[in-house]
Amino acid sequence: LALDIRREVEALLAAEDDDGVLEHPPTTGPLAGDLRDVLENEPDRLVGTTVGPYQVEERVGQGGMGDVYRARRADGLFDREVALKVVRRGANTEAVLRRFASERQILGRLTHPGIARLLDAGLEDGRPWLAMDFVNGKPLTDVAGDLPIRKRLDLLIGVAEAVHTAHQSLVVHRDLKPSNVLVADDARGRARPILLDFGIAKILDPETDPDLTRVDGHRPMTRTYAAPEQIRGETPTTATDVYGLGLLLYEVLTGARPFPDTGSSRDLEEAILNTDPPLPSVASGASPEAKALRGDLDTICLKALRKEPSERYASAEALAADLRRHLDGLPIDARPPSAGYRVGKFIR
Repeated sequence: LALDIRREVEALLAAEDDDGVLEHPPTTGPLAGDLRDVLENEPDRLVGTTVGPYQVEERVGQGGMGDVYRARRADGLFDREVALKVVRRGANTEAVLRRFASERQILGRLTHPGIARLLDAGLEDGRPWLAMDFVNGKPLTDVAGDLPIRKRLDLLIGVAEAVHTAHQSLVVHRDLKPSNVLVADDARGRARPILLDFGIAKILDPETDPDLTRVDGHRPMTRTYAAPEQIRGETPTTATDVYGLGLLLYEVLTGARPFPDTGSSRDLEEAILNTDPPLPSVASGASPEAKALRGDLDTICLKALRKEPSERYASAEALAADLRRHLDGLPIDARPPSAGYRVGKFIR
């Protein structure tokens, strides 16, 4: 029995994904039935119940610390639909509770139309919860593929502006990926990207906020969207989010990631650390967009994806500004200021 349990624990560790969620839990062994109950059935038991003043209607997402539900205010004071994030039963360890408290503190200091707001917080049955804006949207990459390049770039500029606002509040998101950027229509019917999930974000003031997301040496990250310095275990900075924006830009433009996760984690990390990504115009193949990506967009994207943080754009706002220059037909800062390049821009 001890050997079976050891093998099962090893299987659990192997199955754990980069967010701390078990994507493929074992289906056999002495613990398999209980594990499936915890991962699949337990969260659904909140549906139809009340958490704080909110009636839980359906589960809409899962994360490393807990589950996210669509809920509605039920105490009669006013009507509001929210996204309710609740720590999963059995997962409310001291480390998770610290991370959850850190996320609450971070969300409370961020105000931007492109960032989901924190509306309420509380404690239910020993488990903390957060109520945030419910964003009825789709992941960024699901929407971008059907749009012309100009509109895709407009969405990326919106994401970069939201990230820049977070940086001005000394917050690094460090988990920028399509599922954390939902695109929804605003009150005027215009598509707007909304930045979600600051669960592993970090405040850039170690004296007032140590890295609460680092637990027992574990580096929380989504490996397929990690920057080289995250792979190396270095302290994240705003440049880490610039790299994440570069990854989003690359995928929005080409429909593919620069470093596909097709092999082992070690192979992926090796590629992130040492392999230059193909030009977006090359990665697009024979698509109609390939020609439009040559030149400025290739340059902008690869500058954001430089291996060394100091060689990337100095800020998310600088990246957004270069995208705006490209849309306006102006010379971009990422290109060498040659006379031929500038004259060509002027003539066009």
